[in-house]
Amino acid sequence: MLDADVQYFIELARHRSMAQAADDLAVSQSTLSRAIQRLEARFGVELVERTSRGVALTDAGNRLIARLESAASHLQDAQHELLDIARGRRGMVRVAVGHTVSSPVVRALVPRLRKERPAANLVLDAWYNHQIIPKVMNAEYEFGVCVIPDSLPAGLQARTLLRDHLVPVVRKGHPLARQRSPVAVHLLEYPWVGAGRRVLSGPGLQALFVAAGVDPPVHAVVCSSLETAIDAVRSSDCLCFAPDWLVHENIGLGAGLSIVRVPGFALPRVLGILTRREGHLSPLTLRARELVVEALSAVEARLRARER
Repeated sequence: MLDADVQYFIELARHRSMAQAADDLAVSQSTLSRAIQRLEARFGVELVERTSRGVALTDAGNRLIARLESAASHLQDAQHELLDIARGRRGMVRVAVGHTVSSPVVRALVPRLRKERPAANLVLDAWYNHQIIPKVMNAEYEFGVCVIPDSLPAGLQARTLLRDHLVPVVRKGHPLARQRSPVAVHLLEYPWVGAGRRVLSGPGLQALFVAAGVDPPVHAVVCSSLETAIDAVRSSDCLCFAPDWLVHENIGLGAGLSIVRVPGFALPRVLGILTRREGHLSPLTLRARELVVEALSAVEARLRARER
């Protein structure tokens, strides 16, 4: 742990007032002042200066507090991690994941995190992308994995991991899968499955049809998840939009599907991880995030390799 003089300096830097810092620390102002003097003697520089409004940090003081706050944060994380180990590696991480990217996230977290932290609790909930943003913002989840919108609330930050396209897909053996050079009107010859305008990409997908000079299809089947939509596609002549990498991977949800390659029918997306800017991430959460980054980065690498 940080020694007492250092902790006193951190409190003083936070309050910028001898009286308030001393009150919070439950010590006298003279005790606090002597602690600061000892630190200044140790480092050989002045760290604070008194002003009419209280206390201001010198340039050296600002440099020191930046280092100390970082050190305190690392020590706190280490303490949480050691407590996890002492308690049998317990802990909980809550992850909100978009329907279209849930497959690699589940495969990344469930086997490895469970093996590394057998006593930990993992909460994985699938939501539409527009639902994930406020849930992460309100700290209902430690982080979200979803489509990154063009603009984010000021309290959130994003890390881009994967750039993909939503493309029309059908079951293998579907007439459209065998058709040479299909065009937009061919897509309207069969029923569609989808989530309608409830999804973030809904207007963009409809705009693809408008740009091609045809009316967007009315969904014959409306589903609440990609898994349900793909099950419907696999068992019928219906179409739906799905991520291109999912079909290329040919495992899990993507198995047994074919892309219908129609010019202009590929909606680009940017996917990644959303976290709160000021949110504390436990060691368990950081490890979960690291596993997700590895998994989606690998998908991105394979997708880019196919394009070369």
